[in-house]
This record gives sequence, C-alpha cells and structure tokens, in this order.
Amino acid sequence: MDCRRVACSGFVHYFVCVHYFVCFFFLDIHFCDVPIDFVRGVLQPSFQHVEDSRLQALFQDLPAVLLKSKAVNTTKKYERGFNRWRKWASQFKEIAIFPASGVYVSLFFLSLIQESVSCSIIDEVHYGLKWFHDLAGQLDPCNSPVVIQLLESAKRILSVPVKKKEPVTPEVIQRLVAYYGSASASLADLRLLTLCVLGYAGFFRFDELVQLRRCDFQFEDSFMRIFVQRSKTDIYRDGAWVVIAKTFKPTCPVLLTLRYFAAASFSEDSEDFIFRPLSFCSSNGSYRFRGSVPLSYSRAREIVLCAFEAIGLSRRDYGLHSLRAGGASAAANAQVTDRLFKRHGRWKSDKAKDGYIKDNILSLLSVSLSLGI
Repeated sequence: MDCRRVACSGFVHYFVCVHYFVCFFFLDIHFCDVPIDFVRGVLQPSFQHVEDSRLQALFQDLPAVLLKSKAVNTTKKYERGFNRWRKWASQFKEIAIFPASGVYVSLFFLSLIQESVSCSIIDEVHYGLKWFHDLAGQLDPCNSPVVIQLLESAKRILSVPVKKKEPVTPEVIQRLVAYYGSASASLADLRLLTLCVLGYAGFFRFDELVQLRRCDFQFEDSFMRIFVQRSKTDIYRDGAWVVIAKTFKPTCPVLLTLRYFAAASFSEDSEDFIFRPLSFCSSNGSYRFRGSVPLSYSRAREIVLCAFEAIGLSRRDYGLHSLRAGGASAAANAQVTDRLFKRHGRWKSDKAKDGYIKDNILSLLSVSLSLGI
C-alpha cells in the first residue's frame, strides 16, 4: 500500500485509511453494482467502536437506508460524478482519492474546464463529491474557496445558449386528431393521440405518462381523475390526482382516452401500463400489445415526432416535453390562477413553472397597454 495515497497520520488515522483503501479496491470492481458495500466501507471508520451485536446489526442496515435519501436516478448520477473524479485521481500517486483534498479537486475541475466538458458534467462531479463526503461525515472538498470560484468560472466559460423546444399549441392537437382520429383509427393511432392529449391536458412529464395504468383512471360524467403514483416533484411518493374536464370536442381528452381503452380492451381494474409497445399482425391487419413493460422514451419520442412531421411540423423544433410546455403555455395565456396552475402541473416552485411557459403576443402587449399612456 502506498501511504502517499492517503491524507492521514497516526495509528487511528492509518486504520481509517486502510478501510478507505479496501473500500476503493472493491469499488474498482463493483461500485456501480453494489453501492451499499461502498457506503458501508466509508462509514466503517466512524462506527468502528460499535461492539454490541444488536448495534452492529443496526449498522449493517444503515447504508441501505441512507441511500434512500435520494432518488435512484440521482444516486446513479452521483456515482458517475464520483467515478469520474476517482478515475482522474488514480493517475497520480500523491492524490488521496478519499477523503479528497480541495487542492487536488480544484485542479481536477480545471482539467474538466480545459477539456470543455458540459456544465452538466461539472455539476455531476460537484454534487457526487459532496454527497459521498457527506455520507462518510467528511468535509466537502468543494467548499474550498478556490473550487467555488472555479465552479462559477465553469458556468461562464462552458455555458451555451439554451434552445428550448417549441410548445404544442391547440392547433397542433386539432391537426393530429384530424389526421389520426378517423372512425377507422387503429390501436396505434389511438395510442398516439391519447399520449399527446393527456400529455398536453394533464401537463404530464413523460416519466409520469409512461407509468400510468388503467386502474389509475376514474371516469365521472363531466371529467376524469388520473392518479399519478410517482412524480419528479413528489419526493415522498404521496401521489397526486389530476382532473381533466370532458369538453365534448373532437380533441376531448376524456373521450379519446375512453375510445383508446375500448380499442385496447382494458378492464377497469387492470394494472397494465396503458402505453406499451405494439406489434402489427399482418394476418388480420391489426395491432396488439407486445409484452408488459411500458413504452421506452426513445420509441415514444420517435412516434410523436413522426406524427408531427406527418402534419407538416419540423421534428427538430419539438420534443415530448413540448406537450407539457404547450398545455402550460395555453393555461397561462388563458389567465388560469397561479395556485391551480401549479397544482395541476405538480410544480413546487414558480421558477420551475415559469420555465415551461411561452407567453403569447397579447399577454406580452398587456404590460405596456396597462401603463396608461
């Protein structure tokens, strides 16, 4: 073992260092698959004096519970960021991978800036380092004044103009229904239309849409309720109800959803995902569901963009998020109250909500028209 790889001295610190060394040796092989073992390794030095078997049993369960403090995808993101630091630091014998020094972390961030990586990678590494050091009760090396200034520099140097996708308009929904919603519409056509009108009318993110099951829907005389079991902003998984009115128009989300469910032969209590892959049966010229897993993001995006292209829109200007942004923009321009607006879209902050809205020209002109001159 090369003692220059660890920033510690004395017997106790050497003992801590051995634990970190063993942990990172294990990390090289299994880190992405078994993060619990890594967390247990970095926590071990702080809990080395625990002797009672009952307390030791509690300690064995601690890593798994700590990992629940973040969403699974967030944890994976932090793992990627920390692994990027580990890979770079392992090239230099003088650098202690963990706990990391602010001096070497600053040089690492400088190297990332010189490589012109994206700001998202900078953030990934930043929060990955912070999270793993917080888990082990170690000082966050990113709190170094030099590192803080470098992170600000990275935002200025590496940031690029953001070109948001265009929001879907009511006219786009009308054209889609006119093109795909004929009396002879196939199951594939109805799946497309239902995905689009629900995404638009319910302000749904794709992750919310694709997790919807038939049993999440309740139909009333003038509206329907949709239970969203998981949402990006619902960190405690309480769930939320979204209500959508029946408009009785050709574009009515409720009527199109009922039509799709009838074509798909869903039973009311079915736990099947409503948006799933389809197979075409050439023998009878019809579609049927293939498997039980929900539709993938890439396939759903391809289906929607092909539909947009078929009605004369440029696929480069739109994405799946255009549905949520379109519904939000239409509601904002119709002067829907802010409280109801945020509740319907499951937003926690005004900043997040406002990022989805594209004001129409009448709304923009209302500012200067209200000035009394």
